[in-house]
Amino acid sequence: AAARLAEDLADYTDAERRYRPYLLDAHSQDGVVAATLAMMRIHRHREQWDLHAASERDLRTAVEAGAGNEFLIDADVERGYRLLAQQDYAAARALLQPLCPRAVASQRLAESHFLAGRACWFLDDRDWAKFHWCWIVKNMPEDRFYMRARIAAAAEGMPYPNVELGDFDASVGNIGTRGIVAA
Repeated sequence: AAARLAEDLADYTDAERRYRPYLLDAHSQDGVVAATLAMMRIHRHREQWDLHAASERDLRTAVEAGAGNEFLIDADVERGYRLLAQQDYAAARALLQPLCPRAVASQRLAESHFLAGRACWFLDDRDWAKFHWCWIVKNMPEDRFYMRARIAAAAEGMPYPNVELGDFDASVGNIGTRGIVAA
């Protein structure tokens, strides 16, 4: 719990120090996988993509050794982040779009839709991008990705650049709520 709190507070040095013993715990395969997944998140936030990929390999090895398959969705979402950061949008879409229906019971369902939408956006398939984002808006209004999805879906009607969409700027000037909702 202390490690997760440190991670949530972006104290990645402390979080890593606290997770490290769990990476070596031979008695708890699920603990090893959870700590490895945590290290993937930390590497993502630090943009340490080589370490992120190495942690993913470790996680998949642990899952094959008997840890729960539910961690595979987490591994795929994390890989999606890496592919988007590396601007491999086609691979990100190929991974994330089919992941969405498989992630129905996962806490990362909205996240997988949001990332799939970003991959589609950068591939100039804006209809699919909006489908993913509007799906979150319609079906998951309490999720932490709700507002990000709503803003992304309306990017073509927003009066300011969207950093998550490559600083896309619709250049529409001042616009009211109706225009944003219509977009």
